[in-house]
Amino acid sequence: MRHRFLTAVFTGLLLLGCQEQENHAESKVPTPPENAVAVVNGVPITEDLLKLYAAVYKSTRPKAKASRRELLDNLINLVLLAQDAEQKGLDKRPEVQAQLAFQRINILASADLRQLLQGRTFSEEELKKTYERLVSQAKAKGEEKEYKARHILVETREEAEQVIKALEGGKDFAELAKEHSIDPSAKKGGDLGWFTAKQVVKPFAEAVAKLKPGAYTKEPVKTRFGWHVILLEKERTLKPPTFEESKKSIEAYLESKMVNEYVQKLKEKADIEITSGPERKEGS
Repeated sequence: MRHRFLTAVFTGLLLLGCQEQENHAESKVPTPPENAVAVVNGVPITEDLLKLYAAVYKSTRPKAKASRRELLDNLINLVLLAQDAEQKGLDKRPEVQAQLAFQRINILASADLRQLLQGRTFSEEELKKTYERLVSQAKAKGEEKEYKARHILVETREEAEQVIKALEGGKDFAELAKEHSIDPSAKKGGDLGWFTAKQVVKPFAEAVAKLKPGAYTKEPVKTRFGWHVILLEKERTLKPPTFEESKKSIEAYLESKMVNEYVQKLKEKADIEITSGPERKEGS
């Protein structure tokens, strides 16, 4: 467990020290910075690096308690392992270089986003307008509706048509579901409970939306699961959360929108060339 923890923390910290190690390796008598808390084989460990390690340690082991000296000893161990890896040439391995490159990209990208969002606040008016727009969009898409339905799932269209004929002849839907449906809900007479359009596949949702309570589909409905006969029992309108309840999620939505728009602008100004071939399908 300790080995796995050290490896995880080391990955995040190695980037911060690798450039510094290279610079000091070129100097015969390196001068430790004023905020150095330790020097390992000529490479300083700064107070900032120790603070970062402490934060990583706390996030990965929230219940663990460690003194400043214990944290420093752990960090020294990581630096020794990093130095040993470099002496063995492990930092020249392609997979290690790729991991280091990715960590650098990830750290810089995160720093850029923090700076972008730093101090950014949204006015009450902006939050309310966004809330009203999202609620209106949900209503337009029918997302505020919830349905209670039963269904009978069979393997072929012919089987579904036979079920529909049986319903037209007065057979009970629940009993037919128990007898013919291959879906786990068959035991409950095909009862699916309450659901929204987003919770089911598109053809199923579209078919349900066209039904009135008490009606069933007159034509079989095809999805990737098979052929369905659907009975809509009830429908109700969901009450959207209040503005106050939605504030945090709206702020997160606006921040995400802001980031997406910022990245899009960077893309428009960038010179991007995709040099790899077309994506290969799984198994090819």
